[in-house]
Amino acid sequence: MIKKRSFVSVLLSLCIFFSIFCFGNISAINAEAKPEAVKYVTTNKQYKMDGRPILNFKIKRPVFTVKTKANKKINNYFKKLCNKYRANTLKFAKETFQENPNNPMVHSFDDKITLTYNKNGKYSFKEKFVESAGGVHPQYGTIGHNFSKKSGNKIPNSKLTKYSNKELKEKIYRKVEYLYYQYPNRFFPNALETVENKQIKDYTFYLTDKHLNVVFQCYEIASWASGPTTVKIKL
Repeated sequence: MIKKRSFVSVLLSLCIFFSIFCFGNISAINAEAKPEAVKYVTTNKQYKMDGRPILNFKIKRPVFTVKTKANKKINNYFKKLCNKYRANTLKFAKETFQENPNNPMVHSFDDKITLTYNKNGKYSFKEKFVESAGGVHPQYGTIGHNFSKKSGNKIPNSKLTKYSNKELKEKIYRKVEYLYYQYPNRFFPNALETVENKQIKDYTFYLTDKHLNVVFQCYEIASWASGPTTVKIKL
């Protein structure tokens, strides 16, 4: 009887051990998957002075739902960035109103930041904004934000792909060169010279599933009517 009870006790202990072991592994797997989950928080507010609208501010920013150390760091980065945008645009709108209270123009800022890549230890975000500040036409822009999933630190442009800086510069140049000769009226005469002289660290890059997206802003190599120019390099 004693031996039977001992056997049952050992068996029960083993079952408990394996249950804890398996549950712990499942929890670890789930924890690894969850950092991929992102929700989006939208701020949409109108600001007024003397009862008159001066700024329409709208921004959508990503928030990781699992608060790992790296994710918290990235969430805080975007929160600070959005607060900076709001402070700067509101300051400009107030100054413009004070200089000319009779100007009916309302400053507007619309910005969206979305997760475009979540692989190989990297997060990549694409930011697109439209800003109207009383000029002839609104300003458009596209910005890339790239982070390490492990540390939450920004990844330098030179570390985003397998290519050396020299190889990457050559690939970008060839892509723009092709467009330049295909659509000569679209680009500035010195567009290729601009590309040739630009350093990798100064580019706007963001990743998608199979490509590095290289962005040239309005007026950089082409006119406003052409909008930002994006070329794709295979990863």
